[in-house]
Amino acid sequence: AAAAAAAGGGAGAAQSLGLGLGPDSRFLRLEANCVYTHLHAPTVVEKYRRSSNRVILLDYGSAYSPHSLVGNLQVDARRSGARGATPSRPDTDFIESVMSLAKDERNTVFLLSSQEKGLVQEWFARELWDTYWSNLGVTAENGCFYRWGKARWENLVQDLDLSWMEPAHKVLRFYTDRVHGTYIQEKSCSVVWHYADCDQDWGAMQARELTDHLEDVLEGYEVDVIPGQCRVEVRPKSINKGVAVELLLRTIEQKKAVDFVLCVGDDRSDEDMFALIRDRQRFKDRSNCRCCVFACTVGLRPSHAAYYLSEMAELRQLLKALQDKSISSNRSYSTTDLSIMDRSRSPDGRRASDYIPG
Repeated sequence: AAAAAAAGGGAGAAQSLGLGLGPDSRFLRLEANCVYTHLHAPTVVEKYRRSSNRVILLDYGSAYSPHSLVGNLQVDARRSGARGATPSRPDTDFIESVMSLAKDERNTVFLLSSQEKGLVQEWFARELWDTYWSNLGVTAENGCFYRWGKARWENLVQDLDLSWMEPAHKVLRFYTDRVHGTYIQEKSCSVVWHYADCDQDWGAMQARELTDHLEDVLEGYEVDVIPGQCRVEVRPKSINKGVAVELLLRTIEQKKAVDFVLCVGDDRSDEDMFALIRDRQRFKDRSNCRCCVFACTVGLRPSHAAYYLSEMAELRQLLKALQDKSISSNRSYSTTDLSIMDRSRSPDGRRASDYIPG
């Protein structure tokens, strides 16, 4: 249940929003200069149909798994020695939607993840990378690594100062011993404290305390302490999804101007990406450049994104509608043209559905 109330009645006054009941309730403050609009899917689909150079940016930590935004973690027994909960693999429907969108020559689809590159690479069969590499890309560890247009991963950050990791680990180990069910995940350039397996109220309380503690201890280092969904992450300031997205857009626009951008995320780690999209849109508006931009969060919350979707089911429906629109648009090609396009993208002649891992 949700109830909304205005905090002040004058123009320009901030608004507040109460969400939920009882111990799970939250109170959100919505800034006066921000506009939060529910994303209208038919409008997005129509703009998509009219565009010719599209960029689709989808955050995938665990948001697109078939779980709720809170209960979106599950034990992955395939990872030998893994402790606690890890994000579930994308399901077949999501993989097929991504592949269908990437098969459209007018699209560039990028999946942005906070997970390690080894785990991200497991999400797709090897043959899929060989076939869709030009239109499908991924980032791992919040933009530290990316793979697009090449057979290997590229590192966006070199010679990082990681001296902050030792004092950060001391603090994290203290809270791990203190809170049963929590664990530490080490990545190449960052470290994450997870509390999805412990009591949620106690874990959230300790996460807030941990965030303050880390900020005090690491004040002299160039790092960000970022609370997320059942986690607290510490990473260098130079690493974020906005940096990776800026590189992507600049590369694409060297050949042709982008006229459609759909950018979707679900937590605080996506705000750098949303801020970049917002700033680029403002610049293009001043330059009278025609580009439709839809930056969207899943769940209403304070954000740099101008739009929101209420739940993941709405996003899945939107992706399916875009997929169907690409398929119907391709029907305007002749059978010979489609055959040539398919052979140029698939050396072994198999269909897109053949590349879905079992």
